[in-house]
Amino acid sequence: MLRHFRNPRLLATYTVGFGMLFALVSTFTYVTFYLAAPPFHLSTAALSYLFAIYLVGLLVTPAGGYLITRIGLRYGIALAIILCLLGERLTLIHSLPVIIFGGLGLVCTGVFIAQSAAPSFLRIAASEGGRVSAAGLYLSVGGFLPAVAWQIGKWPASVALTSAILVAILFVGWIGFRDPHPPRTILD
Repeated sequence: MLRHFRNPRLLATYTVGFGMLFALVSTFTYVTFYLAAPPFHLSTAALSYLFAIYLVGLLVTPAGGYLITRIGLRYGIALAIILCLLGERLTLIHSLPVIIFGGLGLVCTGVFIAQSAAPSFLRIAASEGGRVSAAGLYLSVGGFLPAVAWQIGKWPASVALTSAILVAILFVGWIGFRDPHPPRTILD
């Protein structure tokens, strides 16, 4: 297991995977507090329906997988992170449809595309005999920092923290997700 931490490509995969799951958990945990407060005043029942936006994954995951085969893992992960960043920004607009369908929809879209790209890159980055243990290390999520951000500045601080994590993993992903066998392009 420890040898995986000496592989820079796997570290990039872990960082991106962690950051994307962090963005999903942070966003969907703290948006409920935001939408329960004024001016939205959503009830607990209404807040529970927010998670139906996860169904976007049914469409996005196969489409994301197809897209990644066309543009490559590096561009795919960059696109996924940029979509999440855009979604985070849209949640700051005081319009419930924009927050749910624009903001949360784009966050889910980005995360589901990333969850197609990161495990695919993991297969390239990990050695033949170490793929299962590398995948086990990949699946982790943090929850403490969003609570601190919420206490400091409510929803805008949560968005700022999640966006900062996304920008950091965009950098890590762009550097670390170099595919030694880039896909064929439409022009090939």
